[in-house]
Formats: sequence, structure tokens, C-alpha cells
Amino acid sequence: MGAYNAPQQFFLTELHKVQTFIDRYDTIGLENSMHRFCSEKIRLKTAGKPIEDFDLLIATTAVANGMIAVTSNSQHFERVEGIRLEDWSTE
Repeated sequence: MGAYNAPQQFFLTELHKVQTFIDRYDTIGLENSMHRFCSEKIRLKTAGKPIEDFDLLIATTAVANGMIAVTSNSQHFERVEGIRLEDWSTE
């Protein structure tokens, strides 16, 4: 919310700061994740084990892009099919 919560006179300046920060990093689009997100959402709902949308989006984006998700909530994320997890909080 950051920049969008700024007073109107600072909005464009704050938005530019956010964009400058984002531009320093590689980003992952969500296009590859949406099919998996939708199918996992239905599968988990049907199984009675839903996951909040933002967490599910993180998990399915990791799966769709062949990445490892790092979390301290492995029991929550391990419900997602095909996910690879690491929990750094126990190290």
C-alpha cells in the first residue's frame, strides 16, 4: 500500500521510489501461475483444506517456475501439489 497511502502531494514521488526499488530486481510474471492457482484452489477447497489466496499464489508461482518456496509455515504450504519447500526458521 505504501505509495498509495501517501498524501496526494507525495504520491508520484513515492510511487517513483517503489518503481525504482522494483526495477533493481528480476520479477516473475503471474501468467504461468494462474492455471495452477485456479486448479489448486478448487482441489484444496474440495478436499476441505483451503489456503488463503495470497499464500496459494506464492506457492503456485513457485511450482510453476520450478522454484523452492521458503517458509516457516511448511504445514500450510505442503498442501500444494508439487511444491518444494525449505524452512530456514529451524536452522
